[in-house]
Amino acid sequence: MTDVSDKVPVWDKERANALLGKTVIVGVTHVGTDGKTVVAREQFHGFIMTAVEGKGIEVACLSGPHEGQTVMLPPVTAPYLDAKPGDYKLKPSGEVVKNPGVTVAWTIAAQPKPS
Repeated sequence: MTDVSDKVPVWDKERANALLGKTVIVGVTHVGTDGKTVVAREQFHGFIMTAVEGKGIEVACLSGPHEGQTVMLPPVTAPYLDAKPGDYKLKPSGEVVKNPGVTVAWTIAAQPKPS
């Protein structure tokens, strides 16, 4: 397996600055301790308020389970992809987001319980 951190910089200052103020659709997949079994999925959207190296990318959430809150995403810029123009339907809410600026997807693995 190749370590992507050897190929892609974890933090790109120019990319981070370009993300500020953009609408983002965030997808999060929660997996079990095996790293494979999907436990839950969520999608939400908001706008990127801040992007600080070593701290993270702060999103003001406009929908989903975090609506009205801010969420701090990991301080990694590479996964943010420019979105193609169009309508994006969020699951499971069915809400439609028109012409978001970027999309990002994260996978969170459950940690084994200490024995």
